[in-house]
Amino acid sequence: MKRAKVALLVLLAFLSLSFFLVVLYQKMEQKHKIFISTNPWVGYTPMAYIHEKDWLRGSGIEFIWLSDLSDNVRLYERDFTQGFLSTQYELLNFTHKDDIVPIFLVDRSDGADVITSNYTLDELRDYGYAIDVYLEQGSINRNLFEAFVKEYHLETLEFKLIESDQREIAMLKNTKTPQIAISYHPYASTLYKNGFKNIVSTKDLKTFFAIDALFINEEVYLENKQSIEKLKELFALALTQLKNDPKEFYNTAEPYLEGESYEEFLNSLKLIKWLHDKPAKDEIEYLKHQNINTIRLIR
Repeated sequence: MKRAKVALLVLLAFLSLSFFLVVLYQKMEQKHKIFISTNPWVGYTPMAYIHEKDWLRGSGIEFIWLSDLSDNVRLYERDFTQGFLSTQYELLNFTHKDDIVPIFLVDRSDGADVITSNYTLDELRDYGYAIDVYLEQGSINRNLFEAFVKEYHLETLEFKLIESDQREIAMLKNTKTPQIAISYHPYASTLYKNGFKNIVSTKDLKTFFAIDALFINEEVYLENKQSIEKLKELFALALTQLKNDPKEFYNTAEPYLEGESYEEFLNSLKLIKWLHDKPAKDEIEYLKHQNINTIRLIR
């Protein structure tokens, strides 16, 4: 009996040690990698192209693909990622954002973020009950909606905010009661097929800039400047390919486009303004006004 107990204790100690070594090995492996979260937003499709072409081999950078931009916060604050592609509004939702800096600007939404509805704006104004609003609460969706309500003087209307990720939002069907769905391309293309129409986009709002950028932990960036700055070069290379052969680019990035057709993809590209290699004085000043540290921006 004593021998059996000793053997069991030895076995448990061995299993515990093995588990510890496996976890330690995994942490050591991850320590040398830079995990960046991103999603299918039209402005991030060059990253999908880079990923599919395996241009990041040996760089130590890996992408984590999401459907909900608010997940950027959850992953970063739990140390699963060291950076993310998002708008500045996702950054503003971080509890600890002082150690995060934008490395390069990607694009500015010029109509690609949309507020859609199965009712017209006038019909919404005349509706006397609470209106369901489907949105990602912890992302630009919320900020866009607040800017919309303020600019269009809708404060007297009653809204019921319903937390939904973009795949859920894209599945909404037209109903007899009013619905508002806040979305962006490529997901918005599916909403249009379901009978929703734009009532406002980022192109219409006068006080709201939606700026996408690559955000990285500053310490991680300083330790890996060469690899991260190389990513900007690859981004520009992918955009060159988009310009020269859009069909090949689309075919490569298609798995990330949530069913958006080639024609819809080309149309959605018209709704953003690329910023990676152009003067972006207005956008940079806007970020500074929002107290976002731009000292590490590659211009």
